[in-house]
Amino acid sequence: MKNFRQLLIVFVFLGIFASAFQASFAQHFVLYGFVLNSQNGNPVAGQRIIIKSDTNEQYYNFVDTLTTNFEGYFIDTIFYPYDHYTPFEVFTHDCFGIMHLYKFSAPIPQNPYYFTICTGMPMTCFANYSYTLNPAVSLAVDFNNLSFNADDYFWDFGDQTFSNQKNPVKVYSNPGTYAVKLKIHDQFHLCEDSIVKYINVSNVYCNAGFTYSHNPYNPLEVQFTDQSTGGVNYYYWDFGDGTGSALRNPFKQYNIPGNYKVKLTVYDSQPVFNTSDSADALISFVQSDYLNFGGQVFDGLFPVNYGYSELYRKEGSVFVFEASTTANENGVYYYFKKFKGNYLVRAHDVFVSGSTQNLPGYYGNKLFWQDVDPINLTQSSFGFDITLPSTIEYPAGFSSIEGFISKKVNGNLVPAANITLFLLTTDKQPYTVIYSDSEGHFSFPAVEYGTYLVYPEIPGIWTTPYTVVLDENKPNVKNVFFILENSTVASVDETPETCFESIQLYPNPATTEATLLLIPSRQSVSRIVVTDLSSRIIYQAEEKVNNQQHKIAIPLESWEPGTYFVSVISQDVLIKSLKLIKIN
Repeated sequence: MKNFRQLLIVFVFLGIFASAFQASFAQHFVLYGFVLNSQNGNPVAGQRIIIKSDTNEQYYNFVDTLTTNFEGYFIDTIFYPYDHYTPFEVFTHDCFGIMHLYKFSAPIPQNPYYFTICTGMPMTCFANYSYTLNPAVSLAVDFNNLSFNADDYFWDFGDQTFSNQKNPVKVYSNPGTYAVKLKIHDQFHLCEDSIVKYINVSNVYCNAGFTYSHNPYNPLEVQFTDQSTGGVNYYYWDFGDGTGSALRNPFKQYNIPGNYKVKLTVYDSQPVFNTSDSADALISFVQSDYLNFGGQVFDGLFPVNYGYSELYRKEGSVFVFEASTTANENGVYYYFKKFKGNYLVRAHDVFVSGSTQNLPGYYGNKLFWQDVDPINLTQSSFGFDITLPSTIEYPAGFSSIEGFISKKVNGNLVPAANITLFLLTTDKQPYTVIYSDSEGHFSFPAVEYGTYLVYPEIPGIWTTPYTVVLDENKPNVKNVFFILENSTVASVDETPETCFESIQLYPNPATTEATLLLIPSRQSVSRIVVTDLSSRIIYQAEEKVNNQQHKIAIPLESWEPGTYFVSVISQDVLIKSLKLIKIN
């Protein structure tokens, strides 16, 4: 009785006892039993057992659902009104959905209860459906029932209309987005499930289609072109190699030969896609089209112990960068899986500025790409050896040559980094090589008086050299400018830098704003272009400067932290490029 009083106090405290029974006293009994497999007598775990009161009395009713444990055992404690005889039922269903039932009256149940049933596929059901707009009937939707273990169906079409059909056809009165609910039951109403999908009903349709073309110089490069029709607003490409794209006309570079099933799916709206369609194609790449080749890089009679190689592929009348690799300690370089075609291979001993020992050179042992016969690659081979050209004696002195090389991107000038520049004699004998820095700046220091050629060397790019004369009247030249555009590098004879006495940028690093200070020597019109490391233009302005100091405020607050380049351009020539650091 002590335990009973404690339990009674708990129920009174929670307010459950009074609301459930509407009486001051209650009693309880324990109900338990087992579920066994009718085939082998083994316990049935996870079987659902239902206990409920079998009465029409509204002031008291009871229902509980149990699940057998691994021994097939179930147990429950039931409270009911004092001195009130109530009929109860305990039942379960077998693998055919047949009910197994015991009835008894409280307060004296018969214990234990044994259920011997067949087992098999669990009595579960899953609701699901698909739908398509019917192109033959305006605002009509064909519903396709995809439910599992369902025998009864109830459709709510979201517009106050309903259906009990398995695969109904619904014609809406107005276009719009509707929440369509499908509710199902199995044969014995032991399982219930439902699903809601939001569908956008309109008269807009789409049909997927696409074409593709291989790069004739590298078939692994494929350009896809959308040919879909209808009200298409969104695209998704599955390239068949685990990658995809949401662009309309994507470009894809495959890594290895093989067969790839490419699928394009198009949609007419978002976020609820009403109409969609798909198209696919099988793209094959043949392994025999791929070749491996390489060679050794030599410094005179000996292999270089560190080398760097660049590969350029001919496309039409131009050469484009294909790949790069390092040479090992024996000077060996190798390229894998390349297509038949014409190539240039250029090698460096060490990729640093100012090396006076060895110069970069091409297969064919030439300094300039125009003097080289391209490799006609028709079979795999290891015999494309390169002997690096050597320099002549450097003309040491106290003069210097400086300048900038820039490239046009979307009509704007941005710094061109890591460009190879030679200092040559007037008959193109090489003194040394340097490489432009991240700001496009280059410098040949400590040069004696004389006449020189400054020559940017870029594979496939035609160069106009810049002639520099150093003498007592002009011992230092700082206005050597080159512009890389399309397939040419042009030198610029104009020296607009003379229109500025000083160009300064502060503060640097900066947080919300930087100031560009221009101190001109004469009146001019200049453009200010700010680019990021990917050569994307972040800010630009055109300024008229006179003989006074000119300050230009550059707003940084909305920029991401990182490195930017501030370029001052006058008369279409890059005057100076300054590095700007944005911090939080």
